[in-house]
Amino acid sequence: MKLNHILSIFIIVCGLSASSPHLVVLRASETIDSFMSHDHSFPKAQRLKEFVGKQFKIGRLHGFAGNFTASALERLRQSPMVADITPDVEIQAFSVVEQANPPSHLAHISSKDKTVRSFPYQPYYYDEDAAGQKVNVYVVDSGIALDHAEFENRAFPGKDFTNEGSGDTNGHGTHVAGVIGSQTYGVAKKVRIYELKALNGKGHGSLSGILSALDFAVEHRQRKRVPGVINLSLGAFKSTLLNRAIDAAAKTGLVVVVAAGNTNEDACRYSPASASGAITVGAVDEKQMARAFFSNYGSCVDLYAPGVSVSSVHPTSDSPQVLSGTSMAAPAVAGMAASLLSGGISPGEIRTELASLSVAAMAPSSVKGYNRVLYNGLDPSEGNSDESSDDETEEGGFLGRKWWWRRPGAIV
Repeated sequence: MKLNHILSIFIIVCGLSASSPHLVVLRASETIDSFMSHDHSFPKAQRLKEFVGKQFKIGRLHGFAGNFTASALERLRQSPMVADITPDVEIQAFSVVEQANPPSHLAHISSKDKTVRSFPYQPYYYDEDAAGQKVNVYVVDSGIALDHAEFENRAFPGKDFTNEGSGDTNGHGTHVAGVIGSQTYGVAKKVRIYELKALNGKGHGSLSGILSALDFAVEHRQRKRVPGVINLSLGAFKSTLLNRAIDAAAKTGLVVVVAAGNTNEDACRYSPASASGAITVGAVDEKQMARAFFSNYGSCVDLYAPGVSVSSVHPTSDSPQVLSGTSMAAPAVAGMAASLLSGGISPGEIRTELASLSVAAMAPSSVKGYNRVLYNGLDPSEGNSDESSDDETEEGGFLGRKWWWRRPGAIV
């Protein structure tokens, strides 16, 4: 029998242990049910069911996870229903650097003239009618401080895959969620944010946990019948299995945004940055208008966004935490994608729309690839000869939209 693109994931803990976690992929015509039915025909002592843990259905890519003995793995390798078996790998949040006195990432996003050096004093312009309303953004990370006032009761528990419970003892996930949709620091200020906790307090997780999070997001978005974005500010060395899962999730209509990585290397060496179905984001240093020194680069990077000294929500304080990394750049694009979805752009058009709005602004010598920087198209000085008003809101204006501004450099 054959198998339906099923991913089975098993967790590798120690090569010397009696059992080890692996990922198992079934053939295209098979399902988990058909696999289990066939397994039931074996004597009870030989059945694999007892080893199987998590199950995955990511679009047409299905699978399950388990901790398998050497003999069980050998039987799986001999099974005509199994397409592939691979060890689980560790996934980590990309490292970040804390810095003081940050510039504003938001003003940079809504300014077409990227040569401006006074971003902390520039307004952030956004369309209040397309600020992420009725869009779900799934944050696969270290958790979120869901009760923080910055999220205005728009952050919800999704699922914990770490056994630590909901919440964020690391801070990485809360910062990422804040860039996506918090009141002060967020790009999409009316979006719904869902916590998918796949990284523990040390910022570490497993491939099986990431696939489980993708599975949850795909199923939840389809069940709720709403547009959705998933942000993954994490990665590991290139994994065909993870890339296949990302591509399968994207084909269901979920917009997938990922960080390029912080090792100053070709992003194509890493996953999920190298997945063709993902929108991969590098970091720009807005003070220099150059690729950030740490940012990965190359043909797998779709565009760049502010990633140096980015202020966002602190999980246990009303004051911001300031971090640098492509982990901070990716959620800016995820927030922008949510805004575009709420404005009526279809999931399949998001990549093209982001590219169309983006500007070639970085110093060419720093790029090593595609020179496009995130821009939301709402700078009133472009296409509108009138000076911007000091009022909080203004009707009409650029593209006939109602746009809001706020000075995003404030410390709260």
